[in-house]
Amino acid sequence: ISGGILFKGSLVGTTKLNLLILLIGTILASWMGTTGAAMLLIRPLLKANKSRKYKVHTVVFFIFLVANIGGSLTPLGDPPLFLGFLNGVDFFWTTEQMLLPMITVSLMLLVSYFFIDSYYCRKEGFKLPQDKTKEKIKLEGSFNFILIGGVVFAVLLSGMESFKIPVLE
Repeated sequence: ISGGILFKGSLVGTTKLNLLILLIGTILASWMGTTGAAMLLIRPLLKANKSRKYKVHTVVFFIFLVANIGGSLTPLGDPPLFLGFLNGVDFFWTTEQMLLPMITVSLMLLVSYFFIDSYYCRKEGFKLPQDKTKEKIKLEGSFNFILIGGVVFAVLLSGMESFKIPVLE
């Protein structure tokens, strides 16, 4: 569903924008899944950095933060946590147990990214483009956010005892 959401417009891969995308993706990953958050934000990240010479580190940090660490707070973010939820583990158990470690590791990675990307920006002489044809940022496929909400609701419902179908033995 998140593959049908598209950000259009002129995005420039500054350290600030990249950090913002990494932070938003890390937060979204626990609520819409690591795959969904990664699909939603990888295209804008790659598009914003297409003119950058040094960009591999940005994708690596994206994988660490959005596709892995970000999904650690709820069963919606990561399949093994979801299996625990289906077998009776409280929905917010991982949030209670992992919030502080997740925030600590995420902040360490975001700060590291800031210094690494700042270094590479200086090394490549990165300058903001003086393009006169700068497009405003638009969001296409926003209806899909409603569909994502429906999936999240269905997943939550599937783990509630009162909605489980009894199994005949």
